[in-house]
Amino acid sequence: MSRDLTTDVATAVAAAEVFPQYLAHLDLVGGQVYVWSGVGNYDYDGNTYTGVGQFCGISPVEEGQTIDARGVRLSLSGIPSDAVSLVLSEPYRGRPVTIRQALFDSAPSDGGTLIDDPVIIFRGLIDTASLDDTPESPVITITAESRLIDSERPRELRYTDAEQQRLYPGDLGLQYVAGLADKEIAWGVPVPAGQVARIPFGGGTFSIPLPNS
Repeated sequence: MSRDLTTDVATAVAAAEVFPQYLAHLDLVGGQVYVWSGVGNYDYDGNTYTGVGQFCGISPVEEGQTIDARGVRLSLSGIPSDAVSLVLSEPYRGRPVTIRQALFDSAPSDGGTLIDDPVIIFRGLIDTASLDDTPESPVITITAESRLIDSERPRELRYTDAEQQRLYPGDLGLQYVAGLADKEIAWGVPVPAGQVARIPFGGGTFSIPLPNS
């Protein structure tokens, strides 16, 4: 997939030396989690990202020439305990996650300057989250899927009045479907003289005199 890179970013990518970092944002029900692969806190776009340094791992973000869903795995350790609790105790499945790649002209710990805005390299939805409570530090492993994964889920529709009302409110085309189950229809059976057939129509009924058998 082609990227609209600014001139400064394109120049930095082609340079002999560049210092990349990752910024991850987890949009959870109970709050926001911001972490980055550098050391210390880093302020970007009005938010403070907590540095996890070498304790951050991101699987390769893959793209192909075909349109398909590709996920990513994000491993975090050394993050505050309240963030650990937030990730594991809140309903995380299906929540948005965004990963950006930032380029610096030198190591951020040495006062490196950000080269233009970080580029979004992944944007998707959290699928699973697990905790490995090691003696050194708890490690959270999060897997996220591309939003394209939703296109692979089957869409099931049923011929019921409830489904018809959900799709087309007020449409009565399927209002009698439920009553057709196991319904006995006398077709071609002689009917005593003087009887009429009452046929449902438009919310009411109309009668048709039946001929003598």
